[in-house]
Amino acid sequence: GCTDTVTRAIGVGGPRAAFTAINPTGCVGNTVNFTDNSLTDGVNAIVSRMWSFGDGVTQAFNTPPVSHQYNTTGFFNVVLTVTDAAGCVDSMVQNSLVVTTRPSASFTSPDSLSCPGRNVQFLTTSTGVNLVHSWTFGNGQTNVGAANPRSTYTVPGQYDVKLVVRDRYGCPDSVT
Repeated sequence: GCTDTVTRAIGVGGPRAAFTAINPTGCVGNTVNFTDNSLTDGVNAIVSRMWSFGDGVTQAFNTPPVSHQYNTTGFFNVVLTVTDAAGCVDSMVQNSLVVTTRPSASFTSPDSLSCPGRNVQFLTTSTGVNLVHSWTFGNGQTNVGAANPRSTYTVPGQYDVKLVVRDRYGCPDSVT
């Protein structure tokens, strides 16, 4: 037998999806800006960019800027899928990339009726991550840091007590 061999080079390429996020953590309502760093294979241009923001919203953006507002609390996985002119597809997923929070300030006092000169106890029932508590007791006294402080009222009367909480991302809430 006679044989013949033909060798041909074939090119295998495709895009590489890549992105970064600016300001990915914050309060509900935070707008996150995304930078598309995707690369072509040097032959075929990227013709489609599909963003999935992790909150149920998917959008096609082919030109910057890419931004998205997060209106609920949570940890969000962001996906960028790119397609090139040859139909090759690549995706990048960043799990829990975006974090949005909304603390809730609330408190109680077992001493809602007290005698002058006695300590009044305040108990936070606030929710959130790593909260910092700031209290204004209505009697000229304040406290920053204590979750369950006490304050003394020397003059009879009605006092408005205000609690402001801020979580680890600086997101505030208050109650009076």
